[in-house]
Amino acid sequence: MKAILAIAAIATALSGAAWAQSKSDVNLNNARQNQSGALNSQTANIGNAASGGQSKVNASGISQTQSGALNSQKLELGNAANGGRSNVNASDIKQNQSGALNSQTMSVGNAK
Repeated sequence: MKAILAIAAIATALSGAAWAQSKSDVNLNNARQNQSGALNSQTANIGNAASGGQSKVNASGISQTQSGALNSQKLELGNAANGGRSNVNASDIKQNQSGALNSQTMSVGNAK
């Protein structure tokens, strides 16, 4: 029983250390997402840090626009995970979409 408690204590300490390593520093500017139509979906994950990751993102214009039905857009910018590290300096970054049944994904400067 003592061995199990010791292992649990070590695992808790290690997971706390990994959690403490996560860091993020994001500057965003004119971020916008526009949508029109039915069943559309947009996501923007910017500067997320997890596990041993760090991240630093500056960005600028950042825009996602969508029109029509059943569209989907996804933006992944400067995310760090696990042993990752990311340092991104982007600029205007856009996605536009019109029509039906489309899908777009933009991944820039992600470390996994």
